[in-house]
Amino acid sequence: MTVAEEIQVANEAYVKSWTKGQLPLPPARKVAIVTCMDARILPASAFGLKEGDAHVIRNAGGRTDASHIDFLPFSKLEQNVREDVAFLRNSPLIPKSVNIYGYVFDVATGRLVPVDSEQ
Repeated sequence: MTVAEEIQVANEAYVKSWTKGQLPLPPARKVAIVTCMDARILPASAFGLKEGDAHVIRNAGGRTDASHIDFLPFSKLEQNVREDVAFLRNSPLIPKSVNIYGYVFDVATGRLVPVDSEQ
């Protein structure tokens, strides 16, 4: 069986127990999570989420310096998270009343490690 066929079979089983279609679109926990698309991270499990709790945005980890974008691993994880948090906090598109926090996911332990940044 191909991976595509396995996915179809798994989805058929999922459909039989699906009861979440009536959940409202806004996330119940009023949170959006931007996380790496690393296949080792299952956001629902890692962040204690259920369907309808949060918007989850998976990112390839690309950073740009205005001349190009690079999808290679970050060499300074904590510093990159601090910079991303600062960027989001200073964005005119995000109200100042929105709390923004940064974490590094430790793939060896599964632990979320808070990154110190001013709130």
